[in-house]
Amino acid sequence: TSQKSEGWLLSAKAFDDGGISGGHMQRPALQSLMEEIKRGQVDVVVVYKVDRLTRSLTDFAKLVDIFDRHDVSFVSVTQAFNTTTSMGRLTLNVLLSFAQFEREVTAERIRDKIAASKKKGMWMGGNPPLGYDNKYKKLVINPSEAKSVQLLFDLYLKLGNVILVKKEAKQLGLVTKVRISVNAKMRGGKEFSRGHLYHLLSNPIYVGNVKHKGEVFSGEHEGIIDPAIWEEVQTRLKVNAVNRYSTFNLKAKHMLTGLMFDPTGDRLSPSHSNKKGNIYRYYISHRLMRRKAEISDGWRLPAKHIEELVIQQIVDLAADQTKLLSLIGSHADDPQILQELFAKALVFSKSLLQAEFAEQHLILQRIIKRIDFSKNKITISILQLEFLEQISFNLDQLHDVVSGSVFEVNLPVQLKRRGVETKLIIGGETQICHQYPNLIQAIARAHLWFGQLILRQVSSVREIAERENLDAGDVSRTLPLAFLAPSIVKAILDGRQPAELTADALKRSSASLPLCWKQQAAILGFSSQT
Repeated sequence: TSQKSEGWLLSAKAFDDGGISGGHMQRPALQSLMEEIKRGQVDVVVVYKVDRLTRSLTDFAKLVDIFDRHDVSFVSVTQAFNTTTSMGRLTLNVLLSFAQFEREVTAERIRDKIAASKKKGMWMGGNPPLGYDNKYKKLVINPSEAKSVQLLFDLYLKLGNVILVKKEAKQLGLVTKVRISVNAKMRGGKEFSRGHLYHLLSNPIYVGNVKHKGEVFSGEHEGIIDPAIWEEVQTRLKVNAVNRYSTFNLKAKHMLTGLMFDPTGDRLSPSHSNKKGNIYRYYISHRLMRRKAEISDGWRLPAKHIEELVIQQIVDLAADQTKLLSLIGSHADDPQILQELFAKALVFSKSLLQAEFAEQHLILQRIIKRIDFSKNKITISILQLEFLEQISFNLDQLHDVVSGSVFEVNLPVQLKRRGVETKLIIGGETQICHQYPNLIQAIARAHLWFGQLILRQVSSVREIAERENLDAGDVSRTLPLAFLAPSIVKAILDGRQPAELTADALKRSSASLPLCWKQQAAILGFSSQT
């Protein structure tokens, strides 16, 4: 209202990311503001202080660039800045540098304080685990809950299997810790999941210790479990983990077995071929395994490419705070829950990328319900509760996430045939970045053989064919590839060739390829920039 004289009109929509750190751009209100700017609905962005928009110098530079491209002005109410002048930009950058420095120093101090306190065995707040209550900022044993914890440890030693412990706990009526939120809502009191039980049985807090970044320190609180029982349980957990990995057979070498379905609803089953000692893994429509079907009748997808794609989508989900908000429903406005969710999801995304194949297999099998393929998209259905358990998120804080709830990730694709394989081109791209050894070998042979003919090291095509044990016609079709445009050769070496371009297809067209490089690119399906 104070700027009406300037001709400003207040937008009916407010953009407020209350409780979310300004240290990143993955904030719902900020993303909504960016969409409004791109639609031309905003002329001036007004903030109280610059660091309310962002505290990151890099992010601020990106925002100013977006503002400039859409003719949007930026105003700070308490600081007189004009982003249209070089001096104004300099002043803003200096101010943001200090804001970013302050944020980083504050974060370092907090981390150092937490680390020092945990080394002293202090409990640093949050929701107390089952068996303890928070009294005067210290963990105090809750007698009735402590009995449940002791019983769960005893059950594991007796049964030796978390799944069996879960069933027995259900029959005995054992439930997770009940909490009353600040708005008087009851949370927890649910059946134990496997994730809950694994976390509980391996939590050193129950023997009076505190864990911080992989190190365990003696805590100030009293333990619930006898150290001897604790050690025996940890030994059993490690042995069982090794046994699970040792049963990882050849069929499990396909980490998405049983999860994928083609457009007809037919399951994509694991398969492989062995060529000259090299194993090539695939997922193929199950009907192709039961009968000799036409190539067009089913799907055959390269396993490694699909598995890498699915893993990357899970990693992107864990790093996308906007999508993570939708996973926790009505709790998306609780800063403490959000902070824990974002931090643990980020740790999970990094660990998933670095995990061994077997571990990635176990994780994907646990959190993915199914993957559906159609001609224009892939839909990955992720089990909401299992995903949150996998990132070690404290589910006792949630009350409206139910077992079986699914979160869908949709990825636009195009389909291209390459020989008998179905290739997926992601996001509408016209090329797929994967090197094909047969293509590269054909071009290398063409240059080698042509050079030998020029230097008179061989006398004829027939001599090359006899030496290489090949058909003379095949050698004749390969030789013209020595005259391919350098840009086409480089694109093939980089793996940027059209998906349908195989070595056989290239050799079939070699006789009719013109010497003009632009015409070659057009005939073979390369873009004009190649």
